[in-house]
Amino acid sequence: MNRRIVMYSHSMPTDEGVATDAATKLEIRRRAMSKNAWRLLPLLTQARIVDRSGKAIFNLACACVFGAAGLALSTMTGSFIWEIVGISAAVVAVSSARAIFWTIPTRFLTGIAAAGGLAFSNSIGTLSGFAGPIS
Repeated sequence: MNRRIVMYSHSMPTDEGVATDAATKLEIRRRAMSKNAWRLLPLLTQARIVDRSGKAIFNLACACVFGAAGLALSTMTGSFIWEIVGISAAVVAVSSARAIFWTIPTRFLTGIAAAGGLAFSNSIGTLSGFAGPIS
């Protein structure tokens, strides 16, 4: 359950913790979004590389390895700064991998088969979301 909360906290802006001295809802939203704004450049860069090279599977593997390296960095160091850098790198890499992952079935499947491939990928994710809290 904690992993799901961490993932959601990185993907959805929240008003919690930023409403200390903000005067308007717009200011609260701006502050909440600013924590995720730094991820935009690496995500757009990764998308551009995938589009130009056409090597989606290789780039997906690189993003997963980069995410694993970020998690390893965050656990192996004793410094708070390096832990934050590692976790931040892992979040950027996982976000890039998610964006690339959904483009792969449509590269070799067409029509109804592409819809079936995306539905299968989605059902595996839904099943893991159901079974994750059980284990």
